[in-house]
Amino acid sequence: MINAHLCAIGMAVPEKLIDNQYFETLIETTDEWIVSRTGIRTRYHTAVDEFTSNLCVRAVEDLAAHYAGTLDDVDFMAKDGKRFSDSGGWGYAVFEFDAATDTFRPGNSTDTPPQAHDAKCGYACHTIVAAKDYVFTAYPKR
Repeated sequence: MINAHLCAIGMAVPEKLIDNQYFETLIETTDEWIVSRTGIRTRYHTAVDEFTSNLCVRAVEDLAAHYAGTLDDVDFMAKDGKRFSDSGGWGYAVFEFDAATDTFRPGNSTDTPPQAHDAKCGYACHTIVAAKDYVFTAYPKR
């Protein structure tokens, strides 16, 4: 049995919001046509200088602002089959919380457990759920 639990979630989305009218200027389509086939009216889009790491930092800031408990560390998982091909397509990172300075720092080899700059620290525990694409939580059907 895995001794882990989810105690808080932080979230962030890109600031740029695109509606279907944008696509009407590019191709022959309408908002009604897109909505009737996809249900989508708007979607978020990253700016040229906005990366997943920016969203991760904002998600941690959101988590810290809304979590009443004591923060110890924050873990990230990112799916990218090309960048993280050695770990089933998943990249992992951990950030340790320093209560004295109210900041996070990247995990390192002096932490308990040690955090190296590779996927081995997080990958082994995910292999037991490989059939679910290495994610512990099964997502509900929509």
